[in-house]
Amino acid sequence: MNNVSSQNFNRRNFLQIIAGTAVSGGLLATVATEGRTQCNVRKLWQEPSSEELEKMNNSVMAQYIQEMLDSDHSCAESILGASLKFLGKPANLIDAAAGFGGGMGHYDLCGLLTGGYMAIGFASAMVKENNPELEDYKNQTLKAYWDWWTERSPRHCHELRPKITGYGAEDRYTRMCVRVAAKMEELLQPAV
Repeated sequence: MNNVSSQNFNRRNFLQIIAGTAVSGGLLATVATEGRTQCNVRKLWQEPSSEELEKMNNSVMAQYIQEMLDSDHSCAESILGASLKFLGKPANLIDAAAGFGGGMGHYDLCGLLTGGYMAIGFASAMVKENNPELEDYKNQTLKAYWDWWTERSPRHCHELRPKITGYGAEDRYTRMCVRVAAKMEELLQPAV
């Protein structure tokens, strides 16, 4: 029994030493960013680059989401409502997002993320109906949105809120919503 205890202790010590060495030597940071160009990726709430700003200013959905935000809708309702308008769908379908704002009311998954997923679902049905050759649109678009989102923001409301609250919070929240709307417009384009 002593032998087993000393092996576990030695393994634990070994792993701690390796982890400490890797962190101090910068090895983990290199591995975590290998193959990604995250240094130029702006977070959803940060000031946009000139290219992003142009895209946001020219986005029809960015205008739609502004209207939704002005009407006091939740984040999930706002992105879904803007998407419905862009897709030419009935406005009352926005009710599907009623329980998803504020991280499903529990600061869980962000409503902009879940509302975007709903919008992709509606767009997917339209694509399937009008362009059967784009049969994998839904899976590819959901993955593209997820990857785009997770590179720029935490997924959960409780992680995200501290980044968009406080001084200037309204600007950061609005900027985030507009940036997401511009991306959704790009992703939903095959459906219109």
